[in-house]
Amino acid sequence: MAVAMSVCRQRRLSRGWDRVQLAGRMKILAAQDGTPLPATWILVQVLFLWENERESVPGYHATLITRALDPTSWVVTRPGTNALVGAHA
Repeated sequence: MAVAMSVCRQRRLSRGWDRVQLAGRMKILAAQDGTPLPATWILVQVLFLWENERESVPGYHATLITRALDPTSWVVTRPGTNALVGAHA
């Protein structure tokens, strides 16, 4: 999943979040998935690199960023039912 970091940065800023807040939300989502992430200060440094297109965003991290910035983008209904699948289920 490709994430245009300029768009993500705009969304982050439109919510009034700094990189620490986005990193914290990413850590919460990753913990729900059972996936450990590096320390917050490391994520903040890497978010800077990603937002300024100095490094490419790995797929799982791109998914976390997208989920953190737009939680409704990944909630889907289970086929044949009205049951939601995802953190909001």
